[in-house]
Amino acid sequence: MNKIKSLYADLLVFPADAKRVRWIDYAKGIAIILVLVAHALSGANWFNIWAYSFHLPVFFILSGLLLSYRKMAQPFGKLLKKYLKSLILPYYLIAFAVLLVELAKDLIQKDFSRQNALSLLSEWAFMIGIKADWFLPCLFFAILINLLVFKLFRGNKILYPAAILCVAVAAYFIPKESRLLNVLLHGCVAALFVCVGVMLSELKSNFKKVLRFIKKYKVLFTFVLLALNVLLTVLNGKVSLSEFNFGKNYVLYLINGVVGSLFLLLLCKCIEKPKLRLINYCGKNSLVIMAVHMEIMALVGAVLAFLLPETSALFICLNIIISFVVSVLCIPFVNFVLKKIK
Repeated sequence: MNKIKSLYADLLVFPADAKRVRWIDYAKGIAIILVLVAHALSGANWFNIWAYSFHLPVFFILSGLLLSYRKMAQPFGKLLKKYLKSLILPYYLIAFAVLLVELAKDLIQKDFSRQNALSLLSEWAFMIGIKADWFLPCLFFAILINLLVFKLFRGNKILYPAAILCVAVAAYFIPKESRLLNVLLHGCVAALFVCVGVMLSELKSNFKKVLRFIKKYKVLFTFVLLALNVLLTVLNGKVSLSEFNFGKNYVLYLINGVVGSLFLLLLCKCIEKPKLRLINYCGKNSLVIMAVHMEIMALVGAVLAFLLPETSALFICLNIIISFVVSVLCIPFVNFVLKKIK
């Protein structure tokens, strides 16, 4: 029992970690829950369409916010090593586990083929991703592109974001025929959101009066941003970065990704005082949940399908709840393995 308690110490007791910002962990926690629920509610329902409008951009923006100008000025080699260890290493380990599960499922269902096995192996090796694990290389390349452009223009606050915007625009027009190239193109689109986060980090020092005004009326701004996000979602329709589906308009997709993300960030600033242990825990470990939840959801769904119709509300609710609980329970074990290897 004591070993179990030690594994889930951060969940059972709210951590007093001065290095972490509570509202940022809350934002990541809520965002990863939105990702999980949206994946369970597949199809063109309104919640799904709304959640997809910003649930991934907010992770990129938060990564940029935490990256900041000061950290980007560090030696490139040091930063590259950091993100290889924190994003690419976990990708290969978690995605390999997903690969083994997929192969085991094929064997059990007597649907195994050499061609399918090689296809899965290439998707893993070339960072295409098998399930939602594609997000980790996407985030890595988005950060890498920002670092390279930042170094190229020596942090110029006009040329750096302008160049990143050009990269994101170019990614839209490049044909998406090569799955290997698409790994980089995902990162090119996400790079703009990371850049937005980096520029937002500069507001803290350069626009203090504006930030104080926003903080004073943060509840009002939260509702305004939500209303604008919903309006833009209605105008642009369903989007999906993984499928390069940007809705009716690419510019609207980019703008709405920022607007929806800012809504969530302000919302979490409004609720940062209460100690929301589960949300905080999910936020701290959002990348692990991101990488494992879809495989867990598929396995849970396969079991539930023997008992309930897949389109029933009870099936969907149970799949969400059980998949979420199992994903959370997996966190300390995944972190333990990653810590040992690092």
